[in-house]
Amino acid sequence: MNILSWNVRGLGDLNHKKDVRFLVSRFKPTVLILQKTKLLSPTIFGVREVWGLGFVDFLGVDYVGAFVGQWILWDPTVLQSFCSAKKDNFLMAGFVGPGIDFHWGLLNVYGPHALPQKELFINDISTFIRSFSFPICLGGDFNFIRWLDESSYGGPITSSMRMFNRFIESHALLDLPISGISFTWTNGSASNLSMSKLDRFLVFAEWSEFFPLAAELRRIDEMYWKQSSRIKWLKESDLNTKFFHAIANARRCQNDVSRLLIN
Repeated sequence: MNILSWNVRGLGDLNHKKDVRFLVSRFKPTVLILQKTKLLSPTIFGVREVWGLGFVDFLGVDYVGAFVGQWILWDPTVLQSFCSAKKDNFLMAGFVGPGIDFHWGLLNVYGPHALPQKELFINDISTFIRSFSFPICLGGDFNFIRWLDESSYGGPITSSMRMFNRFIESHALLDLPISGISFTWTNGSASNLSMSKLDRFLVFAEWSEFFPLAAELRRIDEMYWKQSSRIKWLKESDLNTKFFHAIANARRCQNDVSRLLIN
């Protein structure tokens, strides 16, 4: 199963639309999540322009006021949606599949910029994901960084970094590492270049029961947390033992996540 995410920054732009179509053609995602489309709800015509041929279902949040526009597109021959929800900064689809025994939810996230809104966002999304009995995958542009090395401009540890790490820890989430690049956002300035890692995928530990790769990635993440002990609010005693039970269970499973892509 492939999940592809992109903050498209305006899907009305023809070049951006071509870029998405190229990525879909190259990686053939099972699910495509787009943030900041700056468009109204998707139509089948608009979806076809980025998804191409083949079966597709979709959900969308309109670009109105503070809503930047978010889309979720998926292959209905692999996944069937059984529920959906829309909030200020995320769009959720509940899926069955791959296989008939795996029920899970996907949140397409676009986080706010200002600190007061960030606090409301974290509280809102925490309450939301606690209301479900199935594992959740959160993906998109969170507009948070976790570590100092996730930003090119340095600076001190901030309250928003602490807030985001507490959120991840409290829900026993796995922060899937990315490969090939260190940053996912740039201001594009030649004279004062700034870069950050704002996009990521976070998944529940229960994912490892279906996708052993997630369990292996969790081991990597635990090692990174321990090596980052210079960050005072993270203590070894805080690590959640749910992950280690999930890792043990994962050895009995045969499924795999072949790709989680962020562009």
